[in-house]
Amino acid sequence: MNFLSSKPLITTIIPTYRRPRLLERAIRSVLQQTYSHVVVCVYDNASGDETSAVVTKIAKEDSRVKYHCHPHNIGGIRNFNYGMQQVTTPYFSLLADDNALLPHFFEEALETLNRFPEAILFAGQTIYVNEKEQRLGGSLDHWKQGLISPPNGLVQMWEKSLTWEGVLFSTEAIRSVGFLDPTVGGSADQDFMMRLARKHVMYISKRPCALFLCHNNSWSNNRDLGEYIASNRKILQHWLEDRELSEAIKARMKQRWKIFVKKTISNFLWTKSIWGDDEETIRIASELMTKEVGLAYIPLRAIALAKVANHSRMLKRLLATAVYWYLHFKDELISLKHRKKYEVQKCWIIILP
Repeated sequence: MNFLSSKPLITTIIPTYRRPRLLERAIRSVLQQTYSHVVVCVYDNASGDETSAVVTKIAKEDSRVKYHCHPHNIGGIRNFNYGMQQVTTPYFSLLADDNALLPHFFEEALETLNRFPEAILFAGQTIYVNEKEQRLGGSLDHWKQGLISPPNGLVQMWEKSLTWEGVLFSTEAIRSVGFLDPTVGGSADQDFMMRLARKHVMYISKRPCALFLCHNNSWSNNRDLGEYIASNRKILQHWLEDRELSEAIKARMKQRWKIFVKKTISNFLWTKSIWGDDEETIRIASELMTKEVGLAYIPLRAIALAKVANHSRMLKRLLATAVYWYLHFKDELISLKHRKKYEVQKCWIIILP
């Protein structure tokens, strides 16, 4: 493979909607890659704000930036698919408009895929950061570095998930499994990568390659709890119907489903209880817990009682914190050593001029 070729080897797809400042950061993070033979394709979901002006300004400075604005908002998943349909380069990456790449990502990914041509994707560590540029965790904290073959990759993807900001895909991936499935809903990204992991070898790298910004206006912080669980349940059902998967793997995936539901709902309640949401939130979460795993936790009722009794916010925070760690220790057996991974640390981030 000729890394010195002047032709674009990588397409970065950036769907966007009304985040012009964060979008500028995302675009510049691609343009600042140590591997420069890239094209950045921005697909605007009819933002109707200064997004067009921001992208046009950057495109005048750097011809590697391409811009397309849809006449109307076609939705996030369809916008990603539209971008994937336009790819003509051997490799592509997918980047949300509020996230960013670290400078060495593409160079390291290409070198790795050149060494391991059997791998259909390179997955580097994505660092979760808050708006104060502090490290909250890493997408691959629980993974081991190296090649992962199917169907082991499928199982690990289900148990640990994987953030695609730090992933470089071979375009063969699209020819192999198609595009994102809109019927899956909000977890279409995980579904896409699980379909790849079911058929192909992946390479996992622990080196940080991308940043995922956690903020109040992000899609992940505002998604509907019921829809998110239903989306993942649909993914699980698909694999349970796969006749080529062993019963042992299916049993393992079903067991992980119970842990996923309890953890997801407890995290949801942890966030909502801190900010004093009403008892309706508790009721919905408790019903989902009962429906999906067959029991209602007493700690969930304890949060509701704390609200009804109109305790102080500090007491509610302490109670929510206790419930959060109770569920994590109970279901994940997290050790003190493991918890150190979540200590806040300063992290590199791109600063706009």
